[in-house]
Amino acid sequence: MHVHILGIAGVLMSGVARLAVQCGHTVTGCDRNFFPPVVDILNELDVPLIHNFDADQLDSVGADLYIVGNVMTRGMPIVEEILNKKLPYTSAPRWLSDNVLSGRHVMAIAGTHGKTTTTTMLTWILSEAGLNPGFLIGGIPKGIPHSADHGDSPFFVVEADEYDTSFFDKRSKFIHYRPDTLLINNLEYDHTDIFRDLADMMRQYHFLMRTIPSNGAVIYPATCSNITDLLNMGCWSDRVSFCRSIEKSCDNYTTWSWVRDGDSLIFKSPSGCDNYQVSSIVGEYNCHNAMAAFLMSIQIGVDPAKAAKALSSFPGVKRRLEYIAEKDGVRFFDDFAHHPTAMKASILAAKESCAGRLWVVFEPSSNSFRRGAWSDRLFESVMDADYVICYTNGFLSWDVGSSLSALGKDRFSVFDNIDSLLDNLLSKCRRGDDIILMSNGFFAGLHQKIKDCL
Repeated sequence: MHVHILGIAGVLMSGVARLAVQCGHTVTGCDRNFFPPVVDILNELDVPLIHNFDADQLDSVGADLYIVGNVMTRGMPIVEEILNKKLPYTSAPRWLSDNVLSGRHVMAIAGTHGKTTTTTMLTWILSEAGLNPGFLIGGIPKGIPHSADHGDSPFFVVEADEYDTSFFDKRSKFIHYRPDTLLINNLEYDHTDIFRDLADMMRQYHFLMRTIPSNGAVIYPATCSNITDLLNMGCWSDRVSFCRSIEKSCDNYTTWSWVRDGDSLIFKSPSGCDNYQVSSIVGEYNCHNAMAAFLMSIQIGVDPAKAAKALSSFPGVKRRLEYIAEKDGVRFFDDFAHHPTAMKASILAAKESCAGRLWVVFEPSSNSFRRGAWSDRLFESVMDADYVICYTNGFLSWDVGSSLSALGKDRFSVFDNIDSLLDNLLSKCRRGDDIILMSNGFFAGLHQKIKDCL
């Protein structure tokens, strides 16, 4: 079968392209812009690419099926032509469900934060255990050659996103995955462009809960009140909970715990009789993620000691506090954090190893930030940094300066020109400083500009 993927240049869609190739299909795709590393992935697959969404490509492509990414909307010429000609089309999650997940033990990682890191951690554990799982990761992992692979075992690990599926299917993507083992890593309001409020978002999570078989399992943090409320709406599967050991367990189910001991992370079984040690995990939130991935793996029979050992060698994920450069004792890191909670967690993790001052250079590029949904939380999310620089990129409808004013005028600055921002940053930073570039977008090419300067 020949499948043509609309919006192929995203990490998720390029992963779907790889899976389709592995399933034996002929794959082509189109998008407006192609940037590394995704374009390199597609070129490696020898996938022919079309650099537009024009309708006339349909005649030359002549595909048997069109996989429509959620970047596509009504009014786009190619979408209108597909509908007018009644050509066969589907969404990426639906295609994945029908062609890859069917008949497999699906391990889904959901939640507002940490999905990509935890999905990669779990994939790493299962791979190190020799299980050769299939997987689809919504980011670029380190130490794993690709973001997606069909695998040859019964297990498939998938990052389960709550964002809507497509212009014709407004359910969350994860509704299509029908997991056997589900992690809900955390739960708070996000994606204000598609959900009215937390209750609206939790409704989709409740629908997800309804798809899990009674012999399946739900893994979750015991101290998240929103998840407790969600479970009270209905849960028909086994429950396995976890928490940090200094937190009090708040349910009547099996609760694991974790504690930091110097540079080590210790997982404690509910009985307290079994402890498993992990090294080289940085940041409180990554300890949480590691515990979650550990529990997912032992749920399907991985030896706990082997799972802990695998986590000790976990190489990380690109754009998650990723070290990218150093010059004259100044270190630069790249971080995808785009929600106030995730930003604060990344900043606190970075402070653990920062010998000098910590700079946060932030682009509010997510739909929620652009709409001003988190303007009242921006100060709280960055207050632990020493200095904050914000790039407004000309698309904001709210006053960033007002949101950051509580920092004091000497601790923040706002720029709408990326070159002026970079000149200001490089003139003020000094040896021992760490600089985190925070954005889930292109950041006006700032990363490459920094590398060019250095």
